[in-house]
Amino acid sequence: MRLLTTLCVTPNRNPTSRSDSSSKKMAFINVCSLPDNKGRAAFSLSTIPVLTDIPIEIPDWENFARAMNYAMMKQYASLEKGGRMAVLMGDIKKKGRLYSMLSEIVKPGTLENIIIKAQHNCFSDKTRYSGSFIPILHEYVMIVRKDNALLCPVLFSEKKQVDIRDIPGATWRDVVAAVLEQCNEAVPLTYIYEQIESHQRAKTHKWWKEKIRQTLQYHPEHFLHVSRGLWSLRKKTA
Repeated sequence: MRLLTTLCVTPNRNPTSRSDSSSKKMAFINVCSLPDNKGRAAFSLSTIPVLTDIPIEIPDWENFARAMNYAMMKQYASLEKGGRMAVLMGDIKKKGRLYSMLSEIVKPGTLENIIIKAQHNCFSDKTRYSGSFIPILHEYVMIVRKDNALLCPVLFSEKKQVDIRDIPGATWRDVVAAVLEQCNEAVPLTYIYEQIESHQRAKTHKWWKEKIRQTLQYHPEHFLHVSRGLWSLRKKTA
């Protein structure tokens, strides 16, 4: 059984051919990040192939994620029924932003296991960090199994921008507080009405104006009644 196989990103290469029966049962992919020749963070589909070892560097996260998911589905398609794929990946932080491979990688088939392991021989091992920065000291091994030759469940990560005024789980206090948080000064009730009226929160409640007034009055710890008809968000004090 061959445990290591080339990760293919471009569609014109097919290292895991069906003619190679040893590649059908297990595939191993390594996705990581490493600095480019100018010291900047680059994202790499760095493979551990049998014949060659050529990392494919991609400068931005969005294109990297697309290439990573393409490669993931390509390798999964080459597995036989009952075959497994192990994917080694690690997250990266850059300028305060977390880039999480585990959360954005496509997960085809049956998710069999996620193993958390210590990360060794990192570029940042000798770097001393100040402040509250917490370095990443672990990585993941994700194992998926192919249970059906033609059909498979696929778990995608999809980014969407949602409005808190349309979220089912948001309370009236959450919605009113969010509206007032955008204001630098006290605003009249009519303004609050205007900001909520066209959204799902108001459309599903017949007495939504009364509910807004009730919310403002029932939560003095959050809302400040400045003067007649004027409200603001109560500022937190240290």
